[in-house]
Amino acid sequence: MGGFSLVELLIVVAFLAIMLGVLGGSIIVVAHNYVSQRQLIEAQNNARVALDTMVRFIRMAGNNPQGITFDAIEPDPDGNTQADSIQLQGDWNPADGDLTDRYENIIFTTNNGVLYKEELSFDTNPVEFVDSIESLTFTYRDADNVPIADPISNNGDIAFVDIELRTQVPNVPAMVFKSSATMRARRE
Repeated sequence: MGGFSLVELLIVVAFLAIMLGVLGGSIIVVAHNYVSQRQLIEAQNNARVALDTMVRFIRMAGNNPQGITFDAIEPDPDGNTQADSIQLQGDWNPADGDLTDRYENIIFTTNNGVLYKEELSFDTNPVEFVDSIESLTFTYRDADNVPIADPISNNGDIAFVDIELRTQVPNVPAMVFKSSATMRARRE
């Protein structure tokens, strides 16, 4: 009779159980790494989008072909005396003598790891723009590229803005993203 003995079947079953355990463990590790990498890539992409958006609005701040009165940049719109928020104004969409059109009067601020964007003529509350933010810092310089010690009192002198954005992703060291913008209306 050519069959398998009970001992042979138990050995094969034990071997298969060990192989499935190893394979299952590998799948769990791969799935965990995939989730971590996806969070990391998402945080990087979000930080880049946030920086690019803020740079674009900083460049347009102060645009004023109709000669209306407004402050192009308010370095501390949330009033916490930290360089972690910014209000940008410019008459450009279209240039019609007011700041009530989309993207003409906008605030960026952070709270509890979230970067918020608020368009004062359209949003009743700040809108979540990017999450996983550890910190956001603005540094201001004048037309001669000299840092401005008190940008709140000297916001009319701001010509350049440096932005530093730090992300927070679980189990990953904070990533730092930096960018700079020149206000077109004040670069001379």
